[in-house]
Amino acid sequence: MNKIKRQYGNWFARAAASSPTLVSDIKEARRRGVRILRVPGRCQAYSTCKDKLVVISRRCATLTQITDLAHELYHILHGHAPIDADPRRVGRRRYIRRLLEEETDCFVHEITVAEELLEAGYKLGAQEMEWVRSFRRGGRKAIRRKVERTETAVNGKKYRLYYGELYDEALQKSTRSCSACKHCQRCQHCA
Repeated sequence: MNKIKRQYGNWFARAAASSPTLVSDIKEARRRGVRILRVPGRCQAYSTCKDKLVVISRRCATLTQITDLAHELYHILHGHAPIDADPRRVGRRRYIRRLLEEETDCFVHEITVAEELLEAGYKLGAQEMEWVRSFRRGGRKAIRRKVERTETAVNGKKYRLYYGELYDEALQKSTRSCSACKHCQRCQHCA
């Protein structure tokens, strides 16, 4: 946590330290070589598993940055659904379902950290409280339904649509390579 304190300030580090779940995640992330960057720009957060990188906007409220950090670290530390679709190995519906399930897991993890912050006496923003209330009312199932209606921070599209577009893009790429060798789109020649 000393590195977090040096990088992001005393208040951020103190608030983050109030969540045992997040402290554990940060330690594991450091052990695995994950980099955490705070950048200027609109309030958003994203991660890239390939680069082991979490990016969080400074423009977000500090507690939002902390819950976003928990969400993005979960993608990197526990994520199991590859964002790069391989149409030869997985169908469109299954690909989208796997990514939606992982996104739901990330939101549940974020809510766990948010509840720890609440217990420590911090006051969360309206958006975080909305997720917490949904979880308290309906558990993971309610969060899964809420993920279906939520827009991504990356491009403002609903998650299902965004993941479908990723799959379609990958399918087009695989079709292009197949047409070059005159085989079907799921052939082994283009693997």
